[in-house]
Amino acid sequence: AEDAAGEKPAEPPVVETVVYALHLSSVSPLGEDTNLYVRVGDEAAVGTVPKTTTDKLTPLESKWRDMRVSIASAGKANRVQVTVGGRTADLLGKNGKWSFADSSAPADEDAVKDVLKAVAGLNAKAFVALKPGEEGSMGLAAPEAVVTLTIPGQDQPERITIGGPSDGDLKRMYYVRRNDSS
Repeated sequence: AEDAAGEKPAEPPVVETVVYALHLSSVSPLGEDTNLYVRVGDEAAVGTVPKTTTDKLTPLESKWRDMRVSIASAGKANRVQVTVGGRTADLLGKNGKWSFADSSAPADEDAVKDVLKAVAGLNAKAFVALKPGEEGSMGLAAPEAVVTLTIPGQDQPERITIGGPSDGDLKRMYYVRRNDSS
């Protein structure tokens, strides 16, 4: 095939992707605190690399992971249930107005908006793997609070469980679980 000028069209370049797996040790060679061991792929040979180089290769969770606890559109919720101390406030929203589900009494709309804003802005400082049976040690078996949002178009309600404090008596940080995630 030729174009109007009688020249053959240029073929697109062939792009080849090569992936190398680097295995980095967590210990330094004796007397070389500024280096780490490194191995390429499954090769038997091991070398050393300066820690300043390996620090650049180590991903920071807060940089590459979305730290939001929930990605749901909390502001679109039409039902909010907040359970604290065994008591539940069940609120229904319609046309921007919020009322209690059991009595239809009007709810404090600013307070409901504050809860929705808090859920939307809830960010983790770190993610901890939850092993089966650990719910009790994290306070998730008997949570401090549970916030459940019903959002139109979402198959299941969004449930945020607030467990016990993760920083002991300081109580500035708490274990939080989204739905049944581990």
